[in-house]
Amino acid sequence: MSFAIANRWLTSTHRTSYRRVYLALSSDPVDCVSPKGLPVKVATLHTTAQCSAGHNKWSKIKHSKAANDQLQNTLIVKMTSAIAVAAKAAGPDPNNNIRLATAIEAAKRANIPKKNIESAINRGAGIGAETSKPLENVVYEGVGPGGVSFVVEALTDNKARTIAKIRHEFTRFNGTLTPTLFLFNRKGRVFISKKKDTTEPVEFDSIFENAIEASAEDLFESERATGTGLVSGYDIIMEPANTARLAQTMKEHGYVIEEMEIEYLANPDTAVCLDDIVSSDAVSKLVDSLQEVEDVTGVYTNVK
Repeated sequence: MSFAIANRWLTSTHRTSYRRVYLALSSDPVDCVSPKGLPVKVATLHTTAQCSAGHNKWSKIKHSKAANDQLQNTLIVKMTSAIAVAAKAAGPDPNNNIRLATAIEAAKRANIPKKNIESAINRGAGIGAETSKPLENVVYEGVGPGGVSFVVEALTDNKARTIAKIRHEFTRFNGTLTPTLFLFNRKGRVFISKKKDTTEPVEFDSIFENAIEASAEDLFESERATGTGLVSGYDIIMEPANTARLAQTMKEHGYVIEEMEIEYLANPDTAVCLDDIVSSDAVSKLVDSLQEVEDVTGVYTNVK
């Protein structure tokens, strides 16, 4: 029979010494012997089976809920950052700002709350009390694990605060802030689903022809994690100045625009391949950590 030792002492009315009390998980009182050889009678506690902490059903649900909440919070930050950047770039009216309209549509598909969307628009446009100071677009450059080059974009009202947080993340992964922008090109990117708004499958030849007519520089198949899950489609690359016009043209042809961004793409001749699993894992963790910084709106690397 197993006994649990109670962490308390009882004073005997007949002795000046103390007796250690043993509590048995048993239905009947039992005779026990204390560490000093004194006979003691042990009273019953209960007969309920014990559960190991961290292994019951609620514990699993709690941890699963926490993970899902973290993913949802990350998604909200990503979506609202895209909305704020678009609103700052071309104004708060989605009817005259296709980049903003695309970001809002993507956020709605991902079930982002309306109040978060409106707050992001106001923050980007500098409307009301959403921001106490004017927001600035800032770019930071650095080298991370494995010699990988990074470019980090942020939208902030306090550059000192933002650079301190970004420097901290680089330092955590043995990286440093140093010039790397010359290894990247600034490009527009429009990601289109493989199905039109009529659910009709998109043929590569058809989308290629329409994209080239709209001044696209490159087109390739890709898969991207969106607010509705992993989506198969096509990335169209163009000069930043042509992004809005190309997106509008493709939308008029009935294509579903999942994403529309102005971002930094690594020069093909300076992209690196990471064969080291440790470095690859560290790079992924640094990217995730940077994306969790509230002001950050984009993280780019030169990993192939």
